[in-house]
Amino acid sequence: PGLVYFILLLVPAVFSSSLLGVTISCLASSQSHVVMSAGSYFLALFLLSGFLFPPDEASLPVQMLAFVFPLRFLIGPINDWMFGAGVGGGILVPIAALSLQTLVAAVVARQALVSAHRRW
Repeated sequence: PGLVYFILLLVPAVFSSSLLGVTISCLASSQSHVVMSAGSYFLALFLLSGFLFPPDEASLPVQMLAFVFPLRFLIGPINDWMFGAGVGGGILVPIAALSLQTLVAAVVARQALVSAHRRW
């Protein structure tokens, strides 16, 4: 069951990140802007997700910014799963948050695609 919960969390996180990438590529004016945006995104993803330091110890604006990135919702369940704590009843909140984030990313990506289509 732990792997199933992990996959339930991983699919919306990957989809949300992909949609953010589509949005950035639609809004960027050149390929170099896309590459720079992707590098900035991954740097912020690792700095604010909780991999390098706990974001709970950061200032309030940084904590709020950390919830923009999908990886933030995966850190707790991944740590529980990897270190044998099991998956408790706290799995519904990350799944709901990731689903909502994926929905918002889909709406934003759709708007960016429509906007890019009009420019062509």
